[in-house]
Amino acid sequence: MLHRLKKATNKQPVTHNQIIYQLLLFLGMICIGSDIFAANDILDGTTDSLVATLKGSGMTYIYIAEGVLSLAAYIKTKNILFLAGIVVVSIFFNVMLTVAGIA
Repeated sequence: MLHRLKKATNKQPVTHNQIIYQLLLFLGMICIGSDIFAANDILDGTTDSLVATLKGSGMTYIYIAEGVLSLAAYIKTKNILFLAGIVVVSIFFNVMLTVAGIA
Protein backbone atom coordinates (compact mmCIF):
# COMPACT_ATOMS: atom_id res chain seq x y z
CA MET A 1 0.00 0.00 0.00
CA LEU A 2 2.77 2.44 0.92
CA HIS A 3 4.60 1.50 -2.28
CA ARG A 4 1.54 2.53 -4.34
CA LEU A 5 1.28 5.83 -2.49
CA LYS A 6 4.93 6.65 -3.14
CA LYS A 7 4.51 5.70 -6.78
CA ALA A 8 1.40 7.88 -7.17
CA THR A 9 3.04 10.93 -5.61
CA ASN A 10 6.30 10.59 -7.52
CA LYS A 11 6.30 13.53 -9.95
CA GLN A 12 8.71 14.21 -12.74
CA PRO A 13 10.92 17.27 -12.30
CA VAL A 14 10.06 20.38 -14.29
CA THR A 15 12.39 20.88 -17.25
CA HIS A 16 13.85 24.18 -18.37
CA ASN A 17 11.81 24.04 -21.59
CA GLN A 18 8.58 23.85 -19.63
CA ILE A 19 9.56 26.88 -17.56
CA ILE A 20 10.43 28.85 -20.71
CA TYR A 21 7.12 27.91 -22.36
CA GLN A 22 5.17 28.93 -19.28
CA LEU A 23 7.03 32.24 -19.08
CA LEU A 24 6.38 32.98 -22.76
CA LEU A 25 2.72 32.10 -22.33
CA PHE A 26 2.46 34.39 -19.32
CA LEU A 27 4.15 37.29 -21.13
CA GLY A 28 1.94 36.76 -24.17
CA MET A 29 -1.17 36.84 -22.04
CA ILE A 30 -0.05 40.11 -20.47
CA CYS A 31 0.86 41.77 -23.78
CA ILE A 32 -2.03 40.54 -25.90
CA GLY A 33 -4.68 40.52 -23.20
CA SER A 34 -3.99 44.04 -21.91
CA ASP A 35 -7.05 45.35 -23.78
CA ILE A 36 -9.23 42.76 -22.09
CA PHE A 37 -8.17 43.91 -18.64
CA ALA A 38 -8.46 47.65 -19.38
CA ALA A 39 -11.69 47.95 -17.33
CA ASN A 40 -13.73 49.45 -20.16
CA ASP A 41 -17.45 49.12 -19.53
CA ILE A 42 -18.76 47.40 -22.65
CA LEU A 43 -22.35 47.54 -21.37
CA ASP A 44 -22.33 51.30 -20.85
CA GLY A 45 -25.54 52.88 -22.13
CA THR A 46 -27.51 49.66 -22.47
CA THR A 47 -29.73 50.41 -19.49
CA ASP A 48 -31.41 53.29 -21.32
CA SER A 49 -32.17 51.16 -24.36
CA LEU A 50 -33.56 48.37 -22.13
CA VAL A 51 -35.86 50.79 -20.33
CA ALA A 52 -37.06 52.23 -23.63
CA THR A 53 -37.74 48.75 -24.99
CA LEU A 54 -39.65 47.60 -21.92
CA LYS A 55 -41.76 50.77 -21.74
CA GLY A 56 -42.73 50.37 -25.38
CA SER A 57 -43.93 47.23 -27.10
CA GLY A 58 -41.16 45.09 -25.59
CA MET A 59 -43.30 44.05 -22.64
CA THR A 60 -45.91 42.61 -25.01
CA TYR A 61 -43.28 40.46 -26.70
CA ILE A 62 -42.07 39.21 -23.33
CA TYR A 63 -45.61 38.16 -22.40
CA ILE A 64 -46.07 36.44 -25.76
CA ALA A 65 -42.79 34.55 -25.34
CA GLU A 66 -43.73 33.49 -21.80
CA GLY A 67 -47.11 32.28 -23.05
CA VAL A 68 -45.65 30.27 -25.92
CA LEU A 69 -43.00 28.67 -23.73
CA SER A 70 -45.46 27.77 -20.99
CA LEU A 71 -47.89 26.33 -23.53
CA ALA A 72 -45.11 24.26 -25.09
CA ALA A 73 -44.01 23.02 -21.66
CA TYR A 74 -47.61 22.13 -20.79
CA ILE A 75 -48.07 20.20 -24.04
CA LYS A 76 -44.85 18.29 -23.48
CA THR A 77 -45.37 17.45 -19.79
CA LYS A 78 -49.18 17.63 -19.39
CA ASN A 79 -48.57 19.39 -16.08
CA ILE A 80 -50.94 22.29 -15.38
CA LEU A 81 -48.33 23.99 -13.18
CA PHE A 82 -46.28 24.88 -16.26
CA LEU A 83 -49.29 26.58 -17.79
CA ALA A 84 -50.10 28.43 -14.55
CA GLY A 85 -46.46 29.40 -14.19
CA ILE A 86 -46.86 32.21 -16.72
CA VAL A 87 -48.98 34.14 -14.25
CA VAL A 88 -46.37 33.76 -11.53
CA VAL A 89 -43.52 34.76 -13.83
CA SER A 90 -45.41 37.77 -15.17
CA ILE A 91 -46.27 39.05 -11.69
CA PHE A 92 -42.69 38.51 -10.51
CA PHE A 93 -41.33 40.31 -13.58
CA ASN A 94 -43.63 43.31 -13.05
CA VAL A 95 -42.77 43.52 -9.35
CA MET A 96 -39.04 43.42 -10.06
CA LEU A 97 -39.34 46.14 -12.71
CA THR A 98 -41.33 48.28 -10.29
CA VAL A 99 -38.73 47.80 -7.55
CA ALA A 100 -35.99 48.74 -10.02
CA GLY A 101 -37.92 51.87 -10.98
CA ILE A 102 -38.30 50.93 -14.63
CA ALA A 103 -42.03 50.25 -14.90
